[in-house]
Amino acid sequence: MSLLGLKELTTWINTDFFLLVNNAGIGVICPLECIPIHMAQEMMDINFFGTLRPTKAVLPSMKARQSGHIINCSSEGGIIGVPFWEAYSASKFAVEGLTESLAPMLRQFNIRLAGSLFKAKNCNYYCCGTSLE
Repeated sequence: MSLLGLKELTTWINTDFFLLVNNAGIGVICPLECIPIHMAQEMMDINFFGTLRPTKAVLPSMKARQSGHIINCSSEGGIIGVPFWEAYSASKFAVEGLTESLAPMLRQFNIRLAGSLFKAKNCNYYCCGTSLE
């Protein structure tokens, strides 16, 4: 799986970008000591940086226009830590922290930033490296 780099994403986005919905996410269900570091890093890269990159890309045009809406989709795992979901919760807590920290700063530019929490259903999760569908 590859993600667009910030430069490519910035080039793709035009100046009339009024709404961004960040909905990237994967999950690994496994005791923390069993998760390979590369899987935890990939989960953080998709769940957190997959929200951060597009947000950074649209902010300059939204600020210049003094308007915009950003919705960061997260999950209950971002507000309640659950056993065997430690790494997943950490990545979603990061999304929640970004949303809560950035929202008040963006109000002065008339940019609304909201978080939306979802329950985990109809999602692909991996249990110790094995897909659970």
